[in-house]
Parts: sequence; C-alpha cells; structure tokens
Amino acid sequence: MKILILVLYFTVMLAIGLASHRRSRDINGFFLGHRSIGPWISAFAYSTT
Repeated sequence: MKILILVLYFTVMLAIGLASHRRSRDINGFFLGHRSIGPWISAFAYSTT
C-alpha cells in the first residue's frame, strides 16, 4: 500500500512538472509563473522557505 501511494505521488508530481514545462517558454516563466501567481501565493511560498 505504501509503494502504491509513493508511485501515485511521483506520478502526480511528474504530471504537474510536465504541464508547467509545456506552458512556459523560458526559465523565468517556469520559476516565476509569468508573474501571474498573485501576492497571496507568493507570500505563502516565501514564508515556507
């Protein structure tokens, strides 16, 4: 059961990464989200780091 959950987690993370890669045109767009993330998500990401 633990292995199934781990494989599912990695599959979802890989799918999110591939979808983000397809939408971005350059490395800044990939990391900055084309500046369309918004202040709340940016503040949350900053506080988690």
